[in-house]
Amino acid sequence: MPVVGSSSAELPVILLLLVAASVVALVVQRVRIPYTVLLVIVGIVVPSDALGLDTATALSPSIVLPIILPPLLFEAAFALRWHDLAPVGVAVAILATAGVAVCAVVTGGVLVLTGLLSWPVALLFGVLVAATDPVAVVAFFQRAPVAPQLRALVEGESLLNDGTAVVLVGVLGGLLLSGSFDPARASIDFIRVALGGLAVGAMVGVATSLLARGTSDNLVEATVSIVAAYGSYVIGDYLHVSGVLAVVAAGSVFGNFGRRFGLSAATEQAIDHLWRFLAFIANSLVFLLLGLAVVPNDFVRLGPQIALGVAATLSGRATVAYGVGTLVAIYGGVPPRPWRHILFWGGLRGALPVVIAIAITDEVHLPTIVRDLVLCVVATTLIIQGLTLELVIGRVLGSRTSTQPLATR
Repeated sequence: MPVVGSSSAELPVILLLLVAASVVALVVQRVRIPYTVLLVIVGIVVPSDALGLDTATALSPSIVLPIILPPLLFEAAFALRWHDLAPVGVAVAILATAGVAVCAVVTGGVLVLTGLLSWPVALLFGVLVAATDPVAVVAFFQRAPVAPQLRALVEGESLLNDGTAVVLVGVLGGLLLSGSFDPARASIDFIRVALGGLAVGAMVGVATSLLARGTSDNLVEATVSIVAAYGSYVIGDYLHVSGVLAVVAAGSVFGNFGRRFGLSAATEQAIDHLWRFLAFIANSLVFLLLGLAVVPNDFVRLGPQIALGVAATLSGRATVAYGVGTLVAIYGGVPPRPWRHILFWGGLRGALPVVIAIAITDEVHLPTIVRDLVLCVVATTLIIQGLTLELVIGRVLGSRTSTQPLATR
């Protein structure tokens, strides 16, 4: 993983990051702070220069998207059961597609009305911060009894809205480069890239499931699951469709169809442990790097802009949870009102918006303030919402919160 300029320094830096993640994982067992939030805080406090780390390179899209992101997406999709997802499937699909668009428009509109950004750039910012990361919420779910459908709703929306956000950023990036916008062409491109990614992932998931069925060797079956995760991304990227959605589809098919028809009973538990481990490592690295990428002085330099960005981001998410969520519930009954509170305050953001912001800033030559603003807003909302998440969810669920700390995932 080339996170520094000198190859001889790469291994020590990676080891230091893993040591830091391990220490944080131990500390979080004794304090009531979500693991990912504490990782970001530690990353902000520790100067990246002390590690000899080039965070711009470490969070490069060429590293995070094809190397770190697939394990995170595949593990979550692999663990998500279709029978839990089915009752909330329509709500997930609407929240993760129309919800992203609504969030982007509302967030961008606030920034335009306040004069912070122009429409195209504000809309791009809105898309970037619309993608949610459910790690901290799911960590709470693991120790507090909740309906499986609630967890499926939270995780399913996050998995799909990542892909939606990536596709929309590509469309908006083309708009900023060309200076013109063709709604019909943009809609066709969106459908082609999104559905193409899902189709590629589904085919890879079926193929690897059938391949795993041909052996009872645990190691071979585990290797096939890794091929499914990374192979789906590579093929999707090669065919110019969404590699993110391809990984989601492959993980979902392999975790449901493959688990039932392709995997031996003895292998299921081993593969579950494998992917939980890989996701833990990937999450640890990406949230530490997110914190390390933050320049503390930016909170002072961009204080008013960050405050506006946070307000706009929360406004967009509130519109999705209470506006779109209410409309969906009228027709399908899901999500009920208490769940909407969790969707709103539990809609934390991860490193994906920052990674895409770095990529799009370089590609379309946006002012660096856009990238800095995305990074600071993501870090701020993650810390504020993460530190209050347990209290909010505990009250919404109408039950006492456990005395145990928030677990790592």
